[in-house]
Amino acid sequence: MKNTHKNLSQIVILCGGRGTRLKPLTDEIPKALVKLNHRPILDYILDFYKSQGFNRFILCTGYKGDMIKAHFAHKTPTMEIQFSDAGESASMLERIYAVKDQIDDTFFVSYGDTLMDIDHEAMLVFHKRHKVWATMVSAKIQNPFGLVTFNSKGIATSFVEKPIFNYYVGSFVMERSILEGVTPAMRLAPDGTGLVNFFLSLIRKKRLGVFEHNGKQLTFNTETERQIAEKNIGEFYTVTEKGV
Repeated sequence: MKNTHKNLSQIVILCGGRGTRLKPLTDEIPKALVKLNHRPILDYILDFYKSQGFNRFILCTGYKGDMIKAHFAHKTPTMEIQFSDAGESASMLERIYAVKDQIDDTFFVSYGDTLMDIDHEAMLVFHKRHKVWATMVSAKIQNPFGLVTFNSKGIATSFVEKPIFNYYVGSFVMERSILEGVTPAMRLAPDGTGLVNFFLSLIRKKRLGVFEHNGKQLTFNTETERQIAEKNIGEFYTVTEKGV
């Protein structure tokens, strides 16, 4: 669904990681510029947001961030792109905290290696209606195994065949005001840990919403996954958009 409210909110995109599992590709370029069918994944992500009516972005760079800046130097006539570089070793939470003086009161955060056809307008309505401070996106995944629990005597206490779980898929909307509650310990924790602790603090306060996404999603961490993503990227486009 295309966003009917112009400049509804900014999109903060985290694209500063090293992408170590994609070496040797990421020895030369940042992960956000790794290509799927000759185009960087970050281009696909921005194109999707533009299709929903968004045109204001903050790219939180780090590892080889100058290459990302150079990539967009002459490609932004219809987009307002700002850059923030908190350093190569900064955690995801530190990168978000670093832009607290640049962002709207309510803003979206997305990962620079994940493409999803989320209805952001519906997500924002959900976020506001539930009066939470942040809302993360979840999707369902089925465990391929039967899971068993048992006690210290080796007696089974439960068995579930291929259970379905909800998992976090790397996108959320949040209120800028809650960044004031981010502690130095959270910001400086190892990458990922600080963001998890931040979410846990919101859960304890019953202020973290969960918006369920049942649509398409695409991400990759290894070369094999990149090749699969390259084959599946066409699912995000109509026949007209593919130019067929």
